[in-house]
Amino acid sequence: MDQQVNEKQLETLGHSVFGSADKYQQWLDTENMLIEARKPKELLFTEEGRSKIFGLLIALKESFPV
Repeated sequence: MDQQVNEKQLETLGHSVFGSADKYQQWLDTENMLIEARKPKELLFTEEGRSKIFGLLIALKESFPV
């Protein structure tokens, strides 16, 4: 991903994907096998991590298998 992704962009996309802030927060707090059984919220602190989260959210939004 060429652009930097910030937490606000992720939050907006997450709310769109999951339909609510609460469901997005639940997803952030749930271990995900696609990121080595880490919780997505653990990746928010680096650009690489935010990009991974962004990719997962886009895949979910587009209904691609993730």
